[in-house]
Amino acid sequence: MKGKPENRKIAKHIRKLGLKFKQKFPKSNYAVKDRNLITSQKPYSGCSFNTLYLELLSEYLKTEK
Repeated sequence: MKGKPENRKIAKHIRKLGLKFKQKFPKSNYAVKDRNLITSQKPYSGCSFNTLYLELLSEYLKTEK
């Protein structure tokens, strides 16, 4: 196959819209928390994602009491 498809330049389009985009090594363990949203990169990020999710859940449960 020759050339790259135009729709594969996702990071460029995200930055053009004014959003922040962080990219790590594909097999790295990386997750980000922004207020109530937690996002992770790939299945390799499960540990970081779970840690952030449990922290957010415990914060929520403390405020509900």
